[in-house]
Amino acid sequence: MHDKAEIADKCADRAGQESGARESVIVFEKLMRELQSMQGQVEVAVPLEADAEGFLDRECPAEQCLFTFKVHGDDWNSLVKEGEVFCPMCRHTAPRGSWHTQAQVKAGQEYAVNQFKGRLSRAVRADSRSWNARQRPGGLVSITSEVKGPPDPEMVPVQATEPFRLRDTCEACGCRYSFVGSAFFCPACGHNSVSRTFGHTLDNARRAATMRTQWRERMPPDEAEVDARLLREKAVSDIVTSVQRLAERVWEAMPGTTPPPRNLFQRLDDASALWRHQTGKGFEDILTPAYFARLKLHYQRRHLLAHCEGVVDADYVRRSSDTSLALGQRIVVDEASVLEFADLAERLGTGLLAFLPAPSRAVLPPLTAPAPVPVPAPSRARNRRGLSMEAECVARSLILGSETGREMDPQLSPDELRQGTSLPDDDLVDAVDELERSGLVRLHKCIPMDVLGFHVLTPEAGLFEVFDPIFEVGNPLDDARTVAASLLAADDGAVVSKLAGSLGWTPRRMNPALSVLANRDLVMESKELDPEWVTPWVRAKPGLRRFARGEGQ
Repeated sequence: MHDKAEIADKCADRAGQESGARESVIVFEKLMRELQSMQGQVEVAVPLEADAEGFLDRECPAEQCLFTFKVHGDDWNSLVKEGEVFCPMCRHTAPRGSWHTQAQVKAGQEYAVNQFKGRLSRAVRADSRSWNARQRPGGLVSITSEVKGPPDPEMVPVQATEPFRLRDTCEACGCRYSFVGSAFFCPACGHNSVSRTFGHTLDNARRAATMRTQWRERMPPDEAEVDARLLREKAVSDIVTSVQRLAERVWEAMPGTTPPPRNLFQRLDDASALWRHQTGKGFEDILTPAYFARLKLHYQRRHLLAHCEGVVDADYVRRSSDTSLALGQRIVVDEASVLEFADLAERLGTGLLAFLPAPSRAVLPPLTAPAPVPVPAPSRARNRRGLSMEAECVARSLILGSETGREMDPQLSPDELRQGTSLPDDDLVDAVDELERSGLVRLHKCIPMDVLGFHVLTPEAGLFEVFDPIFEVGNPLDDARTVAASLLAADDGAVVSKLAGSLGWTPRRMNPALSVLANRDLVMESKELDPEWVTPWVRAKPGLRRFARGEGQ
């Protein structure tokens, strides 16, 4: 059994422990209450500042978009609905609380953490002051507390970015918003202003046309040149799309109209005829005949970029009457052409808007005088070689279709020629006759005969010498001089397959060069037939040396 003194000591110890626990709770009373208040979900109001012009930063919540824009603070509070806000770029919709920018979210998180830190710091300091106030001065034992640490964090509202240069006011609801680049929809009501979108597209096209110098200052010249070219070519496509969209919307808004055929407003002649039928004025009246012709030329060049990688074909020559480029050449979209295209499109668009009941009559500066409009010649357009563009088109099918670069390769049927050139039969008949009279093709005939006048069309050897350089396949004349130099170094002639192997040439390159020499009677050929080469063996003749020196053609 325990004696009474031992029991008394244990009771005293137990009472002291409970008193210390109660005292510790009393010391941290405000801190405990603050921590309890933070349990569960706690909302923190984060103040967001507007920029110097009163606009709030916003960002599309769609991960594939994340478009950044601004809405005037007054309009955000009065015009924007709580449950539906529209992205000006992609028209994604989401409630008002979903449009904070990533920078605002990050800054808001820091703001909330700082607020919690401040609340806890103030609670601890208050508890410390309360404890110290309860201590008796002059007592045997006195315990005071001191709170050390950084000062409470400063609560600063989330700052806004600098004002954006581009801004708009919705013509439907009056909401004011600003953006970088382009915006298509009102954030408050989702309205799409096709006229403003049209203007923004033209502005972007003009900027793209003039970016080359700036890009060359910021990146390697090769990359800058490629990127600037791609921007200019994209600008051409964007202008066509914006004109089509504007014309379609204006057409829909005009009284008494019916839906036009699909993509009709990409075809200027058809669109002009439709407009004239409805209003009494065509596009050539809104512009002038000269400006309209220039506009059509830009449209044709856009068609080449979209469907032919910019390479001139016979269809382009026939439709545009542009004889400045040969078949197979690639068009060059330079700064001046993009700027002219944008000016012409703007003048046409303004003219179309004038047909609306409440038109947007922007005053445009006068256009510079257009370049002379190509006028179709009474006869066929001919290039510097004296051959028609249609003849070049036929030649191109033969040149690009040949695998060996020799006579009888390829052998084109009439239908294959029609498919490869897209020329009407009358033009094909004339073009084939022109090439035959020049000794460049051979017509193989049989009964019954196609209306084109042949059963199979094949090239003559001279076709490759004339047209390989035009279509950048090779240069048989230069290659022939290389072969000549090799033959002059070989006293006993050369096996063609070995000679081609030493030069690293395929039959497609070697055969046209051998034909150049054979047609000029500068080499002795084997009479043996070969399935791959014009001749399997060849030897120099008198005159080859002068040809190799460039003294003969």
